[in-house]
Amino acid sequence: MEERRKFVRVKGLSEVSFKLKGGIEGKRKIAVKDLSFIGINVYTDIALKNGVIVELELDIPDGSRPLPIEGTILWQLPGRNNRFATGIRFNHTNEPDNKRLSKFIYDCASRVDEIREFIRCDVQAAINGSYLGDSQKKISGKSIDISRGGMKLLLEQEVASEDSLLINFKLPGVHQNIELEVKVVWAKKCENSDNFEVGLIFTKSNKVSKSGIWTFIENYCQSKHDQ
Repeated sequence: MEERRKFVRVKGLSEVSFKLKGGIEGKRKIAVKDLSFIGINVYTDIALKNGVIVELELDIPDGSRPLPIEGTILWQLPGRNNRFATGIRFNHTNEPDNKRLSKFIYDCASRVDEIREFIRCDVQAAINGSYLGDSQKKISGKSIDISRGGMKLLLEQEVASEDSLLINFKLPGVHQNIELEVKVVWAKKCENSDNFEVGLIFTKSNKVSKSGIWTFIENYCQSKHDQ
């Protein structure tokens, strides 16, 4: 339930186009409840199992083409009028589409403290770590962005979805070292290099590390607000 609170209600996006990946049925319009950088909550009349892959198109009102995003069903709850409240996690987007989504959510969030709850902060920090329970199996790379609940990395080693890792790093403007237990949500091979792009969620952290991440996000959001 805590993860669901990190979404913002959006204006100008009441529906999205939706279809099952690989399905023979065409796209249909479904109602939007709320949206964040990591996913979207919608209402649909289709019962879906967790883990099902779907294809979405967000018609963001910026004068450009609809924004295509692939997502994974995380949860469903029965609602009124034979509809299901449905949580969908975005798997990944390319950089131009991610910037469009970020700008749209910034415009929807009227207060800096609202943005802090779900913002992804761009940051390049050296990452070191190992597999949880196997300290001899090392990983290394750099961060791409970070939020309160997870981060995206560029790693030199291949990892798999559901792998549990222990990572540590330093954030700009934060004195303390950050150490976190994390789980791999998705991973893909980079097209033009031997590295791997990886999405993580935080599973365990101490108070010092939580405070350090919060301080970094506070500073990041304030700098964006002041621009």
